[in-house]
Amino acid sequence: PEYAPNTVKNIIKLVENGYYDGKVFYGTDEASLYFGRNAEGSVENATLSKVDSTVVQGTETDKEYEINGEFVANGFEANKLRHEKGVLSMCRMDYSQYMSGLTTQGYNSANAQVCIVLNDESSFNGIYAGFGKVIEGLDAVEYIANLDKVVPENPEEAATIDAFVDYPVIKDASVQTFGIEYDVETHEPFDYYNYMYEYYSSYYGG
Repeated sequence: PEYAPNTVKNIIKLVENGYYDGKVFYGTDEASLYFGRNAEGSVENATLSKVDSTVVQGTETDKEYEINGEFVANGFEANKLRHEKGVLSMCRMDYSQYMSGLTTQGYNSANAQVCIVLNDESSFNGIYAGFGKVIEGLDAVEYIANLDKVVPENPEEAATIDAFVDYPVIKDASVQTFGIEYDVETHEPFDYYNYMYEYYSSYYGG
């Protein structure tokens, strides 16, 4: 928490409320092992009821959310955790690759998807929110990372993340809170598709 306090609170609440139970490790790239998707390997972000006890599951207010990125490039100077082997870090979107000017929206787009760094990745420092580290069982992480991957029929159309043939499932996750309650700071997700629709409608006089 000294590096990324709200990120840690978010993870604690998600684990405490069973979000990761049944989720899977879905693949790797050269840098990381990824987990947090559903059993089909699709993104299934957490909703507010997983982190806010005042929101009832399944109601109209139980919507997806995002948290601010706690890293230097986003103005959060306290996060000095280096992305070394075994570090856990939040996945987020990079909207700036589609349109300049959307850097901040990407910085603040994390929800529940996580990666475990497989090598020292200094290029991640300051632009992703590292929040923890594997201190036991790194051999298990490496074992999972080396499981068989799907071979794409057309290598030119291969995804950036190599998916596992069979997804390893997180049977259950637990966290020791020592009786402390944690409040997570959230905000509404950035609606990229609606933003782009309105942008081009305005640009072309629609």
